[in-house]
Amino acid sequence: MKSKNEREFIPYDTAKIHFEKIISQMSSQQTTYFTTIRNLEEKYKKIELEANGHFSAFVTQIKSQYAVKFDTFRLDSETSSYEFGHLPEF
Repeated sequence: MKSKNEREFIPYDTAKIHFEKIISQMSSQQTTYFTTIRNLEEKYKKIELEANGHFSAFVTQIKSQYAVKFDTFRLDSETSSYEFGHLPEF
């Protein structure tokens, strides 16, 4: 058994091999991480474009529905104003 003042050392070659192995693994993990992040960004961009398309179609549909309703309302108010003798104020 060694005392507190004695230290154990790892041979330089063994430590160097171990560090190179760790560096290689970290590099591989970094590459995998960047690939995963790139794929996620692409997926979210596709989802965003699809959602924007659906929203745009929804807004266009609502605009057209309310345009028809507004035109009908305007025609009704013009007709009723004409019947009562006033001109519409549009």
